[in-house]
Amino acid sequence: MSVSVAAATRALKKFRFQNLPIKRLQATAENTQSKVEQSLIKAKNPFLPTQNAYNGHWEKPRYSLRMQKELVKKAKICGLVELLPPGPKLSLEEIKAAKRSGTVAPTSGKVQDWWLRPVEWNTEPVRTKPVPDVDAPTTPISTKDVSNVDDAARQAKLRLRRERAALRAKRKEMMKEARELGLVTMYVGRKRMFKGHKWERVRAERLEQQRLIMQSMPKRIRGFKTFYHRRRPSPLAVPRANNQNLPF
Repeated sequence: MSVSVAAATRALKKFRFQNLPIKRLQATAENTQSKVEQSLIKAKNPFLPTQNAYNGHWEKPRYSLRMQKELVKKAKICGLVELLPPGPKLSLEEIKAAKRSGTVAPTSGKVQDWWLRPVEWNTEPVRTKPVPDVDAPTTPISTKDVSNVDDAARQAKLRLRRERAALRAKRKEMMKEARELGLVTMYVGRKRMFKGHKWERVRAERLEQQRLIMQSMPKRIRGFKTFYHRRRPSPLAVPRANNQNLPF
């Protein structure tokens, strides 16, 4: 199935919109028009996998090999091979050869064509930074005076312990005041009280239903007792005529 040049261009434009920092590229295009030199913006390569440095697991690339191959075909049709990042289906040599052969479309200088501007793609799989396994405190921690991540984690644990100790001390004071007033101390300092048993929560609704049913109870009993009487055939009634003609 052949793809038109317009459809291939739309597919490349959609790819760039989904994988590039839009605001930064738009600002770069505006600064270029005002003759301000800007360096190439770095972008994450969606054709390569990503490794989580904390647990060592590899995440699959955003685009599978089949999708990468389709994008490369469309880029060759519309002459925009330079806009794609290198990957298993498109090497750096192929991109450089496309530049030398002149098949790559020139970059537009208009602000609305910011998606045509070149960017610096990652050529190696990305490895994320490790995250310490520490409960985050309620207030942020400044890492300006911290030499490494271990010291920051130690400070976070100490601050979290202090906050929990302060909450326990505050709850003890509230319980002491409640005892002096003769109140129940079970729910002191808690965000939500005991919700009660299920039968306690639905008791009011159940009693209302029973009240409505008891209002019409004599009528219900009378209808129950006469249910089969109305359907029992009377021996004094005239039998219905049987118009069916038998063959014998």
